[in-house]
Amino acid sequence: MATSTHSVEVNASLQGTWEYISNFENWAPLIEGYVSHEVVSDSEAKWEILGDFGFVKKQIVLAVDQITRVDQEKISFKLSSKAESLDGSGSFILEAVDAEKTKITGTLDISAGGFMGMMINNVLQTFVPKVTPDLVGKIGDKVTEKVVG
Repeated sequence: MATSTHSVEVNASLQGTWEYISNFENWAPLIEGYVSHEVVSDSEAKWEILGDFGFVKKQIVLAVDQITRVDQEKISFKLSSKAESLDGSGSFILEAVDAEKTKITGTLDISAGGFMGMMINNVLQTFVPKVTPDLVGKIGDKVTEKVVG
């Protein structure tokens, strides 16, 4: 399983950061390779991304299930793609540093199964550690932009 965790501090209150990050619609488009997303319900969505796996680019539809929110603390989700035999999970944890600063920690875990699983997992070992800091950094930039702008 490919795993990555990344943290950033933003110049925004815990409440302001939560208002941004708790709305899935705000950060889904920030995912590398984003094509589109659809919110099915409060606990379910679909992401369509173009994955660049070095040797091949492939459009992937990921089911995002069990989206859970713990007010001003955490948003977590499960990822799956039956067509690609991918399973994973992710989360964003918020911590108040002080009244005007918040730490955002994002985690992403993804693994592949099936016939191509071993080869795809090797690619995911470099892909996931690249995508996680990128997404968390973009979220941090957007949160700061909303507060300052």
